[in-house]
Amino acid sequence: MNSPRLSILFWAIYEFALGVGLFLIPAQLTSLIGLAEPREVWIRVIGIALIGLGAFHLASTFGPNRWFYRASVAERVVAGVLLAYLAIVDGPWQLWVFAAATVLGAAWTFVALRNTGERALPDTAATPSAEAETPDVL
Repeated sequence: MNSPRLSILFWAIYEFALGVGLFLIPAQLTSLIGLAEPREVWIRVIGIALIGLGAFHLASTFGPNRWFYRASVAERVVAGVLLAYLAIVDGPWQLWVFAAATVLGAAWTFVALRNTGERALPDTAATPSAEAETPDVL
């Protein structure tokens, strides 16, 4: 449980599986968690976006991409806070489940990065590190 790569891999699987479900069987998936059946195409568009995000997160696990892991912590905390805001203001209670999953996933990666001696959040004032990164192909 101390591996940032493992936490990102699990997050990628979650995103990809949720995306496939929203794209292929949105009515069954939303009814499974107690939400109304979607009537518009946008739920499938969200599924496509989640499939893409899951693919990016999966790809990041194939190399030393600590910068991506750190950035994903910040991104997921912000996403979790925004989901919680929507749940409070206008959304169904089920948004709390997604907010919690998002923040807990970010917390796992945060702790795993700290346990490996890495800075857990991006340092915007720092210069690029000499850390070995996957070389650019283009």
